[in-house]
Amino acid sequence: MSTPAPAKLEKPQVAVFTPQLLAIGVGDKPGQFKTADDLWRFCVGECGVTGISMHTGMLDVQGLISNADARHEFVEHYRKIGLQIVRLESHTDGQLASGNPVYWPRFKGFDPQAEARKHASIQDIEKAAHARIRDVLTLSQLLGINRHQTFCGGRDLPHHDQWSTLPRRLKHQALLFLAMQWEETLKHATACGVEIGFEIWHVMQTLQSTMDIINMRNFLQSDEAKAATKVGLDVSHPDKEEDDTVTLVKDAVAADIIVPGHAKSAFFDRSVPGFRHRQHGLPFKDQAGKFATFGIFNPETAALFGSVLWLEHARNPKGAWGVYEGECLFLQNVRQGLKVGTENIRRVVDNQPTVSYDELKSGSGIEPWKGPNFESFADGNAPVRELLEMSDEEAAAFNERAGEFGLPTV
Repeated sequence: MSTPAPAKLEKPQVAVFTPQLLAIGVGDKPGQFKTADDLWRFCVGECGVTGISMHTGMLDVQGLISNADARHEFVEHYRKIGLQIVRLESHTDGQLASGNPVYWPRFKGFDPQAEARKHASIQDIEKAAHARIRDVLTLSQLLGINRHQTFCGGRDLPHHDQWSTLPRRLKHQALLFLAMQWEETLKHATACGVEIGFEIWHVMQTLQSTMDIINMRNFLQSDEAKAATKVGLDVSHPDKEEDDTVTLVKDAVAADIIVPGHAKSAFFDRSVPGFRHRQHGLPFKDQAGKFATFGIFNPETAALFGSVLWLEHARNPKGAWGVYEGECLFLQNVRQGLKVGTENIRRVVDNQPTVSYDELKSGSGIEPWKGPNFESFADGNAPVRELLEMSDEEAAAFNERAGEFGLPTV
């Protein structure tokens, strides 16, 4: 049983990305939705959303591949709500596809198979992750989806920005190794008619700049692998570190390697006491760089995202989708964040000024929120003892001293 492919959109449309919205927006606390479908109906009815981008950790990928009726029911379920499935995303497996074990204690809070991987070799973990991503690409083809978003991972990240005795060519060698790890998966993507947008400028990723992804493409041996390799644009990550987002995006556009990723914003607050860049060790609330609902800060980079949406719309036979990501620490109220963020996607598509944070404060105001926020969603609760690789003796000695300073034991 098959579902007919929809015609090309007249202009870029608005979709939502599922994980954060489900984690923050669904539950039994004030303001939360009772079920996921209640949340999606709100997106459609109150926010004009018409697409949904699914994280594949939520799906029975193998079951959907092997059962045409299950795929039809899957598509129909969301169609009846008013949503088209526009993209599948595999960030968890992308992170494992090339991952340094130093990150695993922190990352396993997002990884449902963490315990099963405990005694596997790094090579086996990476091969299994690539196999799962290739399955997702196959499923994308069966669903008529031609875009995919993921992380690239990278074994080299813990070794950068350290003392100066690193191998002189480590960065390029790491990019070559990453290209070798991803090449078969990228070739499979092209065979499935899918382009992969790598979410770069992000913690725990080898790809940190437009030039990184250009160099990685140069190391790929096959034209098929190069064709599938794109920057999946999320302006919030460079904005959060006060990088030159405009130049980064323009370089990617000039190289014809960019597709829209997530519609999310950020800004860098220099009034934070002792502010500094690269603050990944601090809690989000203490960082000068802060995530925010799309478009309420940095209108110039939000407009850049809109221009990339139009570029994608021109080259993609299915049209383009601005995928709202609800990873915000300013409009913590899920309902208000959705309304404002999705409205701002429509505004940048129509080349209109976005609704700003100052306008919200002086107008209808910021609506209170008593549910969980991104910081609680992102807390992996990694065991400190494991992170610091403490022996039994060291842990016992630490626990004796911890109480003196009001610190929890490990």
